[in-house]
Amino acid sequence: QRRVRGALWNSSPLNIQTGTDQEKINWIFLVDTLNFSFWPDEGSAKFGVKDHEGKLQTGYWSLCAAVNRALRVGIPITTPEFMATVTKEQLATILRSDTGCVFPLLEERWM
Repeated sequence: QRRVRGALWNSSPLNIQTGTDQEKINWIFLVDTLNFSFWPDEGSAKFGVKDHEGKLQTGYWSLCAAVNRALRVGIPITTPEFMATVTKEQLATILRSDTGCVFPLLEERWM
């Protein structure tokens, strides 16, 4: 059995670094739930989101950057109450791309 060490987790500023234990659990739950299939259609641009430093992130890290962006502007995306009532349009806005692409499989993630 392997354990994830704090130093490994903390090595990326895109993983949640602050907050209560419950806030960290909520962040991990949301990100893990939405973390699947970021491959673009053939010939399409990659989905990307700029992180807090303005660096373009793709794949899993784009999801982390989008969730963190929402939290920075006060959207309580990681709370159970918000997750239970978020509309597809709200989720599309929260997970909007900085590369002009639609978030892959948005419908499947929203359901």
